[in-house]
Amino acid sequence: MQNSSTPFSSRLSKLLLISLVVALVVPLSGCPDPEPEQRIYVLAIDAFRADYFEEAETPTLDALAENGVFYREAKVSAPSQTRVNFVTLPTGTHADRHGVVGASYRSPDFAHRSTDFPDYDGAQEDLPVPTIFEVLDREKGWETAYLAMKGYELVGARGADYQVHGEEYIPEHIWEERYETEVNGSWDQAVEYKQEMDDHLYDVLIDVVEQRDPQFLLANFAGLDYIGHQHGAEEDYLDSITHVDSLIGDFVEYLEGEGLLEYSTIIIPSDHGMTNIRNPENTIMDGGFDEPDFPELDDKGIEHAAYSNGGLAFSLYVEDSNRLSETAEWLQEQDFAEYIHSEHDISGLDGTLSEINLNHPERAPDFFVSVHPDYTVAFESHGQHGSLRDSDMYVPMIYSGAGVAEGVEVEGRAAAENVDLAPTVLEMLGLDPDVHLETQGKVLQEVVN
Repeated sequence: MQNSSTPFSSRLSKLLLISLVVALVVPLSGCPDPEPEQRIYVLAIDAFRADYFEEAETPTLDALAENGVFYREAKVSAPSQTRVNFVTLPTGTHADRHGVVGASYRSPDFAHRSTDFPDYDGAQEDLPVPTIFEVLDREKGWETAYLAMKGYELVGARGADYQVHGEEYIPEHIWEERYETEVNGSWDQAVEYKQEMDDHLYDVLIDVVEQRDPQFLLANFAGLDYIGHQHGAEEDYLDSITHVDSLIGDFVEYLEGEGLLEYSTIIIPSDHGMTNIRNPENTIMDGGFDEPDFPELDDKGIEHAAYSNGGLAFSLYVEDSNRLSETAEWLQEQDFAEYIHSEHDISGLDGTLSEINLNHPERAPDFFVSVHPDYTVAFESHGQHGSLRDSDMYVPMIYSGAGVAEGVEVEGRAAAENVDLAPTVLEMLGLDPDVHLETQGKVLQEVVN
């Protein structure tokens, strides 16, 4: 592995060569059977908002985009958070079907339930839809791997032969400081620690490829998300995008050196964007993540439970259905409520849960509230996500390499979505996604043609 501290100028000269190497990859036409040596690497960049792609220095991603299929504004599933979208990516389904509507939810009898890490084994068993890992094992006999950083991504990893999360490979002193804005009184030290988390994921990536050689791998570079939350989508955020870009560049060089690049497909998605918080101390539901609630509703005698979704949204459950209209009126009076969605027939709301693919029959909240960025949900933060705002819902997406069309940029918002990834990969491999998945996504024909 190359030292990630190599000066950027020398790394850039190397990475410019990558674009030439990638350009030599001959795209396969149609949807042929894969070469025996084919490998697919899904390298996610957590919290990569679409409009920051051009602002950051990203020579590797630029080369992959120029020599593949590039979606400038792909759309994520709502709520725009990690727990939801890292189940959407491998299943091709939204929250209304896969059931991960957030970290926690209320069942119809108003009992608390959790889909959260560390109980991801149990959450995997509860997943009602098949995953691409299961399909590739059954239909192709492929070795697969899921390299998580946060841990709760692994809810969507059922069927992956190798599964690992950050607490198992990131040094303890860095892991314990990952949510801190300063380390030892230093803002810069905290930023470095978060970037180092991606370095450690990269080390695991190389080890897994060398030792297990999976034909399908999904990895989440999540340092950028911690940077965005604690430091905002500002200069350090842009620098961290460049840092991840350099690691992906190292990986492309590694594949080329091992003679694997011409058989490799590289896909770059993200789970959500990031929105700057105007007043980080202006918190609502500041009881933390453990079932925070609203005292104002308590004063009205409205039994309820609220769960943060990424820090700029929350799901609200009301025990007494006769109090729903009253609750809606209260929500509409609150300055923090930017958008309010509910499946209940209540006038004046912004839309239904079905319209945002959140109407799960057993787990959907009574209200989904997208929060105005003058506020932050549950904890002080410089950046948050989870809302329906463009800065949270749109991310770049790249398909490049073996089996992918070359030199295509697809204009338009939501031309691709996270829900499209799994069916598109199966189509590339000659497997009918409608047969093998319960997908709500579409095949991205410009990728496979």
